[in-house]
Amino acid sequence: MSNKILTKRNIILYVVIAIILVAIPVTLRLAQTQQQLKSKAAGEGITINGSFTPQEVGTYIVAVNAYGYPQGSTYDATKTCSGNPLNNYDPANRGWVDCGPNDNVTVNVANLPDLITTNLNVLANTSAGLVVGLVANLEGTIKNQGTAMASAAAVSYKVDNQLIAEQSTPEIAPNYATTKSAAWTATTAGTHTFTICADSNNVVTESDEINNCSNLEFTVEATAPPPPPPPPANSINGTAYWFSSGGWWVPDSNITVTVYIGSTVVATGISGTDGIYSVTNVPAGTYTVTGETNITGQYLGGGYYSDVKNNITVTDGQATTNVNLYLLP
Repeated sequence: MSNKILTKRNIILYVVIAIILVAIPVTLRLAQTQQQLKSKAAGEGITINGSFTPQEVGTYIVAVNAYGYPQGSTYDATKTCSGNPLNNYDPANRGWVDCGPNDNVTVNVANLPDLITTNLNVLANTSAGLVVGLVANLEGTIKNQGTAMASAAAVSYKVDNQLIAEQSTPEIAPNYATTKSAAWTATTAGTHTFTICADSNNVVTESDEINNCSNLEFTVEATAPPPPPPPPANSINGTAYWFSSGGWWVPDSNITVTVYIGSTVVATGISGTDGIYSVTNVPAGTYTVTGETNITGQYLGGGYYSDVKNNITVTDGQATTNVNLYLLP
């Protein structure tokens, strides 16, 4: 982003207030100020005041000239006066805008896009997780939080400040976003930093040029963790879910799982934080399995939830798996 900081961030807005004696074609420079356009958001402005002592009798007008670099870009400010402007001076002459005597002159910042990056993720492509030698996806969202359309540009992906990829991004309207991703393979274990930057090719003139990039730290393992041990023999295993008021199935902990023959309880178990449960020491036979829980909180759809699975068979010396419970109110 260093090139962007040099070429766009420090654009200077020059504002000159002058007093012009109508009868004499001489312009006296009354006041001059320099403002960074970056210091103002769209719709805001800068106000410049000046004073002078008349040296002769005559009619004077106050004029302002505001210009920025590069000329003709959206950095050119609009020029307005807070009072009623005089009409006896040509505003097109060198960009001067005439205002009434003793008037304050306000220079407004034009509407501009503002690209930011959010929702960074480093996603593993396999169940082994983020491991050296395996491909992962670097992902992020580019959003335009400004007040004008952002033209097509580029987005860059870096890991530990090394460029991984650069891709094109489409035009993005105000308050809209696009999500992009790139593949990356880790070569070293440990903590790494993923950086994504919008407008990495410096083609979009924005109201804020220093918020295009975001970072995310993540960890890569040297080797994949060992697979979990198989479930014990003579057990019933599965995942317990409850149906939320938001319309999706939620795996949850503390769901009571009970194994019955008729009305007789044979064994019980409790689901873990990921909803997985294992009821052990179940003799060979055919059973009814129930899941029960009480959900608290109105927002979550609180109340009593349950599910029943019939004719679940356990074979001696083997584990019965995938007995998933879907609890409804």
